[in-house]
Amino acid sequence: MEYADFLKQWFDVGKYIATYTSGSTGQPKEILLPKADMRRSAATAVRMFDLGAGSVVASALPMRSIATKMAVVRAIVAEGEYLPIEASNNLTFSRRIDLLSIAPSQAEALIARPELHAITGKVLIGGAALSTARREALLRTGYDIYETYGMTETCSNVALRHGDDECFTANPDISFSLDSRGCLVVHAPGYSFDGIVTNDVAHLQSPVKFTLLGRYDGAINSGGIKLFPEDLERELAHIVWIPFYILGVPDDKWGEVAAMVVEGNDKDARWWANELAAKMADGRRRPKYVMAMPQFERTATGKTRRIAPDSPRFATNAKA
Repeated sequence: MEYADFLKQWFDVGKYIATYTSGSTGQPKEILLPKADMRRSAATAVRMFDLGAGSVVASALPMRSIATKMAVVRAIVAEGEYLPIEASNNLTFSRRIDLLSIAPSQAEALIARPELHAITGKVLIGGAALSTARREALLRTGYDIYETYGMTETCSNVALRHGDDECFTANPDISFSLDSRGCLVVHAPGYSFDGIVTNDVAHLQSPVKFTLLGRYDGAINSGGIKLFPEDLERELAHIVWIPFYILGVPDDKWGEVAAMVVEGNDKDARWWANELAAKMADGRRRPKYVMAMPQFERTATGKTRRIAPDSPRFATNAKA
């Protein structure tokens, strides 16, 4: 979809915008988003980020993504300007941007070009978890960053994690509870998605503050201990500096164990197996295997597809 095509859809008489989920946890599916939801969400963002006439909003993600669609709608509601920029990991722009949406993989471009800080306002980062290392590097460079929580069905974010805050904080008029599994339920009076039940396991500090643990459907049940890949990834981000992710693999003794997949070769896998054994004292949480893939598969919006390598060669020295 091109920018002009979206504008045509937005200003036609229809009440819905057809869009697709990201596909990071399965095949992308088409959904119809009410324009009323999108308009209300955009108006909330306009107030939160103090946008107005003359404000410039941009997204470095493809036009088909919900992040970019909502960036356009925010510009329209604010009576500002939407600035199309190339969807690339090599970000470049020369004009002031008041609100910029990016994926975590694009953070490297901002870190590598600190001169962009002078013309960059607030930065929304979503679509996948932002690593601790990237967050710290962005903050050191001076960027005003907001990690987003939300999904296509909620018209992008319904909660934000600002700077080095530990918790996500709900957007105005949004609150959360937990279901019997410990997963977030989004309460959004006035939106069509009010009461939507997620598969995101969280620790709820209050109805408007939470920390994420991981996906319920991605939990690894290892000998009765439940491990969440995203939670382990946050812990390992202080140790591992190359692209990686955690998944569960079958195990005769424990039923299932955690394994780490690194973007690299067998030599990298063996090296990181030794590093984990040396630096991660808790054997119950330490990945039991390290596997390597030459290049990760990623969605159009930069999310890593968590798949096990074909016929993986386990690094046996990663065993606990």
